[in-house]
Amino acid sequence: MFSAKSKQIYDVCGVRLPLDILAKSWNAAILLELELVPAGTLELHRSIIPKISKRILSNQLNELEQLGVIGRKIVPETNLKIEYELTPRGVEIVYILKQLQLWSDKHNKHLLKNAE
Repeated sequence: MFSAKSKQIYDVCGVRLPLDILAKSWNAAILLELELVPAGTLELHRSIIPKISKRILSNQLNELEQLGVIGRKIVPETNLKIEYELTPRGVEIVYILKQLQLWSDKHNKHLLKNAE
């Protein structure tokens, strides 16, 4: 989670908070996957990030839940299966993520050429 010291930075530059959320570990991949369909930890691990450890995935899911970006629900048809889904706040941040992707698609070739 974000430290109290960091909150001062977010007061000065509000755009840093969503950027920090999206930049952290596997958050962008998790959010994009959950936009398609609610999923449990095992489905997320298998579908998008098989190289991430289950512990790190669990930590990222917990952090995203604490931020109110995703929520979890118990699936009634199963024995205590938990699924994660985007909250309204999560839908908004996925929109930002997709806008960043559009910008990247438009400018990557030029920017990466200049970076070499």
